[in-house]
Amino acid sequence: MSADLPTTIVIKTTDSCNSACHYCYEENAVDGTVRTIPLDVVEEIYRWAAESGLAKVQLVWHGGEPLLAGICFFQEIFSIQAKYERAGLEYIHSLQTNGILVDDDWIKLFRSYRIGVGISLDGPAWLHDFQRPLSTGCPSHSRVISALDRMTAAGLRVSLSAVVTQKSLGAEREIISFFSALPAESVDFLPMTVLASKLQDHSFLISAIEFSQFMCEIYKEWSRLDEERISIRYLENMIRGITGCHPSLCTFSGRCGAYISIDFDGSLYPCDSFMRAQEFRMGNLRDKTLNTLLSTSRYHTFRADIAQLPHTCENCEILQACNGGCPSERYSGDGKYMRLYPFCGTRRDLARLIAADLNAAGASELLRLPRAIQTEYP
Repeated sequence: MSADLPTTIVIKTTDSCNSACHYCYEENAVDGTVRTIPLDVVEEIYRWAAESGLAKVQLVWHGGEPLLAGICFFQEIFSIQAKYERAGLEYIHSLQTNGILVDDDWIKLFRSYRIGVGISLDGPAWLHDFQRPLSTGCPSHSRVISALDRMTAAGLRVSLSAVVTQKSLGAEREIISFFSALPAESVDFLPMTVLASKLQDHSFLISAIEFSQFMCEIYKEWSRLDEERISIRYLENMIRGITGCHPSLCTFSGRCGAYISIDFDGSLYPCDSFMRAQEFRMGNLRDKTLNTLLSTSRYHTFRADIAQLPHTCENCEILQACNGGCPSERYSGDGKYMRLYPFCGTRRDLARLIAADLNAAGASELLRLPRAIQTEYP
């Protein structure tokens, strides 16, 4: 049974935030009150994990800005965890932050509980500050860089997430140079796409073609850096798939069923990408146990439906490297997930570039792609 259970739980620690990112699709600026997820909901998550039979459960603390919940809140969480420790079960923690509130006390907590930290950082100051000002309107870049330096100096491993917008296009060389000079483990590039009705016609939006061109330029610049380059999760997952290894990022792995998300009010959703969409709300942990909600036919139907791929994917040359992409972006609104993934072209273009480089380097034996796609790039 444990093989069918989710192993990663994304927890919306709070719906509040101290940034005012121009591309944010949430109405979550701090208004004097920080609403956090109830501790009884957190305890239900741990109770389920302890009884699940799983060997590992990853808890991802998200927001809003999770650090607004305060250090005392997280100390209470780990007190709850202590009640649900058992032999053979490992709790793995990660946290996504904008870095603004990071200080020595937070760093001590991250180290004490081995929390993997992800920081949102869009690039050089001119780009990041344009897109991610504080809720006061002040720039945030220098504070984020300071937090990154302090965390890595303390021995923490930090990953980065960068949103790609119209402002990013054409600056690929500068962006890669910037990230490669930082003491971070990795960076992931996320395209600015429509995530809510309020973002329709937003000036920051980029098309799938523009994201493809951006990532291909990023790959070219990244591949020239050799040993000095930072790990780029998007590219390295493509390479893993192309060379016969299983991708690890959820949008590449085809393992969406391994994830669930819990909103700050206790509502359960099958994934963070479906958060706040009422048709995907599976119930609330304040009304029913997590085990009960995961046992419903509605949840199992969702799991079965997202496993179905569009017919165009079934015979695709890069299926093993892509696995159909994110189901939330294949959803057609009729309960089916059979639309073509909008970034299919991005992945095919990158596959051709990578395959051409492996061929040129005499490493064609590593390729797990049909010969046709290997020869499409000059």
